[in-house]
Amino acid sequence: MNSLKEQKRIDIIEAATKVFRIYGFHKAKVEVIAKEAGIGKGTVYEYFDSKKDLFEQVIKYMAETYLDMAREAMDLAETVKEKLIAFAQHHGNFVSEHMDMAENVIPGPGFMSEEMKYQMIEMKQSIFLLIDEALEMGIETGELRPDLNKRIATFSILGAINHNYAFQVYFKSINPKDIDSRPIIDTVFNGLSNK
Repeated sequence: MNSLKEQKRIDIIEAATKVFRIYGFHKAKVEVIAKEAGIGKGTVYEYFDSKKDLFEQVIKYMAETYLDMAREAMDLAETVKEKLIAFAQHHGNFVSEHMDMAENVIPGPGFMSEEMKYQMIEMKQSIFLLIDEALEMGIETGELRPDLNKRIATFSILGAINHNYAFQVYFKSINPKDIDSRPIIDTVFNGLSNK
């Protein structure tokens, strides 16, 4: 259970997420974030050093939420194939639901602190590790071949998922919740050759 202080911090982050989505980083006002969180402006600065610090914490919070939800989705599945389908559906839905943050809010190159850049790299590595663990499980259970190059397989899976969702959402205007991830994972699993 979160302490009251931690819950207040999360409330501010969630309020900031809404405000940054509407106004973007540069036009968002701390006063509006505070109002959305139901607190005074000064309280925001008790938890965050600056608007930029708050923005970086919003990004970090979203990334952590993404990872937690991905783990939960994958943990509910039994086989590696089911885990990857669950991951793909989670990834597509989450990214699509939060795409406006990336498109409208990210202030541009050079904005994030070096520390935040390293944290984002660590988050990406955590995503790779989730896929790697599922692939390792598949190798151990015999669902996948023992000589599988997990690094290449991970890149292939993530790339296929990203491009499939981007194409269907942005070019075909399909709701991410209506996209079936099975064909992508089937293609990865079955390969391209006619054996």
